[in-house]
Amino acid sequence: MKKSKTTFSNTVILIAGMLFLSTSSTMAQQSVTGVSVSPVNDTINVGDSVQLTATVEPSDASNKNVSWESNNESVAIVSQAGVVTGVSEGIVVITVTTDDGSYTATSDITVKIPPNIPPTISITTPSDGASFSDPANITIITEADDVDGTVTKVEFYNGTTKIGEDTIPGDGTGTLPKHWHESGGFGTSTQGG
Repeated sequence: MKKSKTTFSNTVILIAGMLFLSTSSTMAQQSVTGVSVSPVNDTINVGDSVQLTATVEPSDASNKNVSWESNNESVAIVSQAGVVTGVSEGIVVITVTTDDGSYTATSDITVKIPPNIPPTISITTPSDGASFSDPANITIITEADDVDGTVTKVEFYNGTTKIGEDTIPGDGTGTLPKHWHESGGFGTSTQGG
């Protein structure tokens, strides 16, 4: 490991019978000897990010500046602060390069498509446990949400038997009138608005 070197020089000056001592020093630059990156590999989802950290050697190097590069920006991009963001599915190599000496280190990043999160739906009307007299025309109001997609239709079932469906408007709520029978099940359905 190359160490820094300090050189001192002294100058004695005699002016009008007075003695002055002038001291100056020059410090040599400490060269970079290598770089490492952490983590050396990672997996992220499309749209997610991971922070990479470069460690320049030696720790007292004079110039610790580095630059970052992705070998495939269609899979992942990297900022000059070392933040990698997934763009599309694939594997990318991120390279960090020191300004002093052009030393390099790499990190392999796998970018995956995140798994689909199923939508959620709840019946807001009628309330749970509501009872009706036969014959009754009951309006069912639903609220549907999909954090990684769009809900376009809600299907209604009595057990495994489909009894109707409704298209969900932009606000995620829809209604579907049903006929209620005393037996506790839904009968035939009529498309509602």
